[in-house]
Amino acid sequence: MKLDLPNGTSIEVPDDITEEQKQKILDNIANNESYQSQEAQKIEDNAEQSGMIGDWRPEGAKTSWLFDNAVVAPYEASRKFINSTSSLAEGLGDTLGEKTNLGGFRYGNEASNGLMEYIPYDEAVKLGNVKGILSPLTGNIGKKDYSHIKGFFYDPDKINPEDNTESLTASFVEGGVQFVLGWVTGGKILKGLKVGTQLTRKGQFAKATVQGAI
Repeated sequence: MKLDLPNGTSIEVPDDITEEQKQKILDNIANNESYQSQEAQKIEDNAEQSGMIGDWRPEGAKTSWLFDNAVVAPYEASRKFINSTSSLAEGLGDTLGEKTNLGGFRYGNEASNGLMEYIPYDEAVKLGNVKGILSPLTGNIGKKDYSHIKGFFYDPDKINPEDNTESLTASFVEGGVQFVLGWVTGGKILKGLKVGTQLTRKGQFAKATVQGAI
């Protein structure tokens, strides 16, 4: 029979083993220095890491305010714009796959030929290790694992680690820059696809909706 260990693995033990013997085995493993070292390393690896800068700010109120508005706000706007675009692309890719069964690829050892293998969408969802057409931007098909950038100012100790601007004006700057990036980029994409170019109210509303979603 198998005896489950605290780290999620299991070992084979005799079928007639008693509960006392099981506990003794578990205690011996838990007190093993190698086991303790491995568990400590797992905790360290899984712990959320702060960004390169975290919650650092320059000394002095004026300097800190300028840094917040001129550096943090534009950077955070760009980061959130990229994350929103990645999330949108992943959602559109999944929708396209559901409608057309357009799948993705497996590479290297995961491919049946050892190089590259195309997998239809319905099979890709079941397998879980098939890269989407826009990977690595959108991650694996059927999984919410798009490239989410935490950034330089990420601080896991904050109540909301996604909110990294300190002043009210910086929040306005961040929101404005993100809106402009989405509006300009979305407009170029729609223009290239010739979507929403008609002057009807419905056409203009559709164009504004897509641009605002980015």
